[in-house]
Amino acid sequence: MTRMSRPVGLGAFLFFWASLAAADYANDRAEIENLSARYMIAVDAGDIETVMAAWADDGVLEWVRGVEHGKEAIRKAMSNFGGAAASRAIADGATSRPRTRHHILNHVIDVDGDTARTVAYWFALTNNTPQTDVQVFYFGHYEDELIKRDGRWLFKKRKIFNESHQNRALFYPGLGERDPRGE
Repeated sequence: MTRMSRPVGLGAFLFFWASLAAADYANDRAEIENLSARYMIAVDAGDIETVMAAWADDGVLEWVRGVEHGKEAIRKAMSNFGGAAASRAIADGATSRPRTRHHILNHVIDVDGDTARTVAYWFALTNNTPQTDVQVFYFGHYEDELIKRDGRWLFKKRKIFNESHQNRALFYPGLGERDPRGE
């Protein structure tokens, strides 16, 4: 006796497509989180090639030092930041050096086809203190726009808010905050 196959109903069909969409989102989210983590580690290591591999050619970086348009401007700016800048200050014969480590967390990622928007918190720890202990150095958040090109996610626009510096604000609409004065 053979079992007769039944036609797939609309519910099963919709479940199948929803499952594919969830898998695509999970993959995109994992790739975007990895891109951000690799970027942070590369900044601290002074690995400018990995930093630049994260950017679209027409990327825009808005940060405490200004606005950089295009990959070459971003390369120039990032070559003088983080581990890239710190490595030039190492004395001959040094066997250790102070470090700063950037961390990213609380990623909110919205994917729409080949574009995505993210918001995430970041903070930096340093042991470059007079007493050589570890302290929070800076903190803030990112507001990113990403694009998927040739199957890879890249930063199209990265807006870095360093909430310890001059681009600190009373509130951040990108984080869902509202003016606390009720205005």
